[in-house]
Amino acid sequence: MTSHDVFQEVQRMQEDRSKKVEERAHGIWESEGRPDGKHDEHWKRAEQELSEGEKQSETPKARSSTASGGSEKKRRQSKA
Repeated sequence: MTSHDVFQEVQRMQEDRSKKVEERAHGIWESEGRPDGKHDEHWKRAEQELSEGEKQSETPKARSSTASGGSEKKRRQSKA
């Protein structure tokens, strides 16, 4: 992969994220009755929500695999 390819991939990822923020901010705007003058507030909230969602989606995977493994072990022991 060349540095140009890496640059293009990073640019595409930033555009994807920006589109998600835009869509979420629009949803917030609509849910609040389409008020004027709150674009920045809605944009910041959308960024924050997406960041929090990304953090939460990263951590439960590790926890859920351990947690479900532990629960599954207990179920097997109780059936035996």
